[in-house]
Amino acid sequence: MKNVAVVPYISMHGSTDKIAQYFINSLIERGVIVESFNLADTDIGELAMSLVDAATVVLGTPTVLIGPHPKAVFAAYLVKILRPKVKFLSLIGFIWVGH
Repeated sequence: MKNVAVVPYISMHGSTDKIAQYFINSLIERGVIVESFNLADTDIGELAMSLVDAATVVLGTPTVLIGPHPKAVFAAYLVKILRPKVKFLSLIGFIWVGH
C-alpha cells in the first residue's frame, strides 16, 4: 500500500467537480499524493490499478434522483470487489435526504 489518495468523482452540473478540485488541491498542498479520476471519461482499468495500492479513497458524486450517480455506484462496486487495504474511505458531494 502506498500513501496515495485516490479520488474518483463525477459531476453533472459542475458543483461536485468544484468540490472535488478543492479537496484534491487541499490534499496536494498538504503533501499528499493524489490520483484523481473524472468518472465521466476515465479508464476503469487505470482506476482499478490505482485502487489496489491506495491508502485513501474519496468518492465524489452528486445526487441523481434519490441516490448517487450510477458511475459513482460502479466505482464503489469496484472498490468493494478489489478490496484495497485502505485506511480511509469517504464520500464528498453526496447529499441524500431520504425517508
